[in-house]
Amino acid sequence: MNTMRSLIGLAAIALCCGLGVAQPERAMRADGRLRLHQEVAGPDMLQLQTILPMVPGWALTAGTGPAVPSMVLAFRSDRVSHVFAVDDIYLYDTGSQSCFTLQNAGNPKPANNVDISADARYVAWDNGKNVLLYDRVLEQLVPLPNCEAGVWPTLSQHAEYIAFIGGQTCADAHMALYDRVHAKMVSLPNFPNPTLAGWPCLDPSGQYIAFQTHTSPTGQRDVGLYDRQAGAVVPLPGLNSPSKEDLWPQLDYGAQTISFWREGSGNGVYPPVPGQIMVYLRGPHTFAPTKLLSLKPNQYAWGYEHSMSSNGRYLLVSYTENNPAAQPPNHMHPDLYVYDRQTDQLLPLANLNTVWWEWKPSISG
Repeated sequence: MNTMRSLIGLAAIALCCGLGVAQPERAMRADGRLRLHQEVAGPDMLQLQTILPMVPGWALTAGTGPAVPSMVLAFRSDRVSHVFAVDDIYLYDTGSQSCFTLQNAGNPKPANNVDISADARYVAWDNGKNVLLYDRVLEQLVPLPNCEAGVWPTLSQHAEYIAFIGGQTCADAHMALYDRVHAKMVSLPNFPNPTLAGWPCLDPSGQYIAFQTHTSPTGQRDVGLYDRQAGAVVPLPGLNSPSKEDLWPQLDYGAQTISFWREGSGNGVYPPVPGQIMVYLRGPHTFAPTKLLSLKPNQYAWGYEHSMSSNGRYLLVSYTENNPAAQPPNHMHPDLYVYDRQTDQLLPLANLNTVWWEWKPSISG
């Protein structure tokens, strides 16, 4: 009886800390592999029957108290190859504070980003031509019949939908959306493909797609938002800078919060230093305060590569040490940090970073 009450209490905490949508419980086995859900085919969506195996040391994504909330981070790293951009995919469990790799995934070498679904079950990447999807429960790649070629995949909460950049060349690049339940491509009426500049982000609900767009009069990249239900671009008054590039948009559930990287150096300057991560609240059309960058005053923010949790509370950010005297190949290697917007603090994450690159991150939860 006490165990059942504990489970009910944990579920209530999860509901209170989310956006009114029940977040699926999850547990991690001792070897870092996930035990999460049983998937049942439904007529219109993936219906999930939750398994609740309580594992010692497992923590719910509540974000309160001294315990670190249990989330899974996905990222690229050259910690094995020691060759820049020849990376493997790694996962890190914030609860057990341990890193692990994908089992039976065929030694994946991602060409671009890595994305993990909000429920922590699915991991997506591309090989430079095709989108690949991995199921951590079944520990195998997932077939994607009728999915067109593309890069830069981004997932909805249970990977019901996969948004990505389709097309064989830059000239025919377009936003693409794959419906995994019905194994078909989905049309995106009125999407502004001629202005598409990459880096898409699908919100966990699957309704909104954020992207980079070339619409500024001065030519720099801006953040755009598309509503699939309305079939139209969503106005974002006050979000984009008239003179600075705004990059790498990320969305919470329902796209109420949009985080992105504002380049401080101006258009065409690389690396984009100094700059900052901005958090835009779509309801009041205002920016939320954050002291994120002041927590790492001696480091460059590699922050255009960042990810936001589905409840909008946590930002997974890539930083690189500001040490010009360090020697290649790791004189500018980025590390990963999780920032809690509610407490204005970085989470303590042991055994995550190395002297090699940890970048292209994505966060579950």
